[in-house]
Amino acid sequence: MPLTEHPKWTGSPDWFLNTEERGNPYTRLRPFTTGNDVRPLIEGATYYADLLAAVRRQRKGDLLLFTDWRGDPDERLDGAGTEIGRVFSEAAERGVLVKGLIWRSHWDRLAFSAEENRHLGDAIEAAGGECLRDMRVRSGGSHHQKFVVLRHPDRPELDVAYVGGIDLCHSRRDTSEHTGDPQPLNMSDRYGPRPPWHDVQVAIRGPAVGDVETTFRERWTDPTPLIVGFVSPGLRRDGTPWNAYKIMERVCRPFPMILAIDVQRFAPQSLSWMCVEQAVGARQREPGEWND
Repeated sequence: MPLTEHPKWTGSPDWFLNTEERGNPYTRLRPFTTGNDVRPLIEGATYYADLLAAVRRQRKGDLLLFTDWRGDPDERLDGAGTEIGRVFSEAAERGVLVKGLIWRSHWDRLAFSAEENRHLGDAIEAAGGECLRDMRVRSGGSHHQKFVVLRHPDRPELDVAYVGGIDLCHSRRDTSEHTGDPQPLNMSDRYGPRPPWHDVQVAIRGPAVGDVETTFRERWTDPTPLIVGFVSPGLRRDGTPWNAYKIMERVCRPFPMILAIDVQRFAPQSLSWMCVEQAVGARQREPGEWND
């Protein structure tokens, strides 16, 4: 249902922060847009198949922008010959302008993904694309934006942005059967040899595609050096805190629900957790709690 046709539509959705409330003079992003088509793509296999078809439709002069937390160049979007590094490299070879921002990551010995991210960027750059390993975060932090923007100057009806929680990496190409990705990551034995992975991406068409592209461009053109520890998440460039709790309060408080935050996502003393706690009175779950 279009947002403007929702029975509770008031002309301005009050769960979005306006420009003044957001208090971020460094962005050109609009508070919200209408007239968008947003289609959920449940599970990695569904998203990967949609992405593969869309990228293969691109031709010379089109634009492919992507951000990733972890990227494995040999992860297959479908079967043999659909490795993500190969698909993006082939797009660059066709004349598609390919640019990526990949989290630079910590050392491999800490079980993060520096080596995989470097190889994905190298493969794409060898084909004529350009990837930056972006570590403009606090020490120990990471970039978790996971989106792909596809633009077509001569065929704007094909423009799409994929936004969500699914990386372009091993263990993400699972289905609703949850038998796991044939290319699994090495995880705890409790998850089995092919750990199941449940997640979602959305395919956006409409004015919001431009906002996702703007998000990429603002990071790409940011003059801050691509080094560790230069920017602290939760802080403006002048060192003052964002009003992140306002976002949590606006989104969460109106809805009758229990908000359970897994301890692996927020450290108890982190700025992110304090924002959640202050906004909605949430509490972190204890180990073994709410297993049902």
